[in-house]
Amino acid sequence: MSFKKRTVQLNSTTAPGLGRTPTQPRGGPAAPALGRGPPDFTTTTPLQHRSESHTSQTFSILEHPGIRPSVLTSHPTVSTGSNDLDKILSHMGLPTGSLLLLEESGTTDFTSVILRCFAAQGVIHHRSQEGKLGDTKVLVVGMGEGWARDLPGIYVDKKEKARKRASNEQSKVSVENLALSGASVLSSADRDLKIAWRYGATHNSITPSKESNNMVKPTYCDTFDLTSRIVPSPNSSEVICIGPTGDNQFFQKVITQIKQTLKSVPHNTVVKVVIPSLLHPVIYSYESSQINNITSFFFSLRQLTRQYFNQLVVVCSCSLELYPRESPITRWLEHLSDAVIQLEPFAHKMVLCAAPTATTKDESKKDHQGLVHIFKVPGLTERGHMVTRKGEHAFRVGRKQFEIEEWSIPVEEGEEQKSYANKDDKSNKANLDF
Repeated sequence: MSFKKRTVQLNSTTAPGLGRTPTQPRGGPAAPALGRGPPDFTTTTPLQHRSESHTSQTFSILEHPGIRPSVLTSHPTVSTGSNDLDKILSHMGLPTGSLLLLEESGTTDFTSVILRCFAAQGVIHHRSQEGKLGDTKVLVVGMGEGWARDLPGIYVDKKEKARKRASNEQSKVSVENLALSGASVLSSADRDLKIAWRYGATHNSITPSKESNNMVKPTYCDTFDLTSRIVPSPNSSEVICIGPTGDNQFFQKVITQIKQTLKSVPHNTVVKVVIPSLLHPVIYSYESSQINNITSFFFSLRQLTRQYFNQLVVVCSCSLELYPRESPITRWLEHLSDAVIQLEPFAHKMVLCAAPTATTKDESKKDHQGLVHIFKVPGLTERGHMVTRKGEHAFRVGRKQFEIEEWSIPVEEGEEQKSYANKDDKSNKANLDF
């Protein structure tokens, strides 16, 4: 049933072309609900300002020689100093604004090799650019200046050393060099022309131009010689060491030092924070190992990484012998970290048993020193991707770098299987003979 009168106009102030509008309800206009109101589109929200600043800072930081976009999310990434570790993180590096936790079981200290390569890579980028396209600062927590002097140097091949020596000798002005310079130039030119004719290229395409040499940037991840040291040793401006104080306010001093460094540097500067041997009783006091202090310290680090998402990168190591993975402190550290990787070295007896099997140089390179377990990967774990891989990779510390390879138990034929195979071959031969 309808009680509406069709001949009565409901509202005379109807907008043309929009039809009828509802009448005002009894008791006046309805009040808006608490906490909700009409949106105001005239003013800009803080999210819009953040997005604009985010894009501008991202474009400026990508010009840094030590920054590359991620192959998965296009976020700026830095190298950890190990090419194999960069591949395991699924981004070909460690994204900026993330915190990496390296755990190690046993009494060894293989994680220090990764931390030293990570810091040495930042020093090399700082010296190569000198602030032209972007600077790099390294902060070491809990260690003195002696730790910075032990950073590895860049690996140089013996052949390259010999070539450099030969070129230096040829550059010296002498009668013999002047006499042989014309013949060497002609022979090199003829050799280049023969190669160009063979591969169908011109002489101009073989010789690089000066413009291309000027545009060459330093490598993203260098190969380090772990037996050598970086020369000259880093100074206080390149590596800032925050030594242990032994008081309860040590973590707060570290946070204030990181904040001051981030505020004093420009936006295109990468700040690398290295924390080796976290909560080691020789370095940290008993009060620092309390769960309230360490969790507040990691909460502050996580907040800084989110605030300076294009500049700050934190890498720390922890011993599972002191704090196992089942302990509440380690659980909290893993929960607050963006990436978690564990190194599980083999037992000493197992390494000794495997060593005599290597007879040649190629076989000796296959001997690994432990397993690598991956529990969290930056960016992917937060989005719900299952990236846990346990016992699928193994590591080995060589002379050049920290190597990580896929690992599997080799399958070898036993004596019984070989005897059965020999019997089958003899039976087949008997059947063939008539």
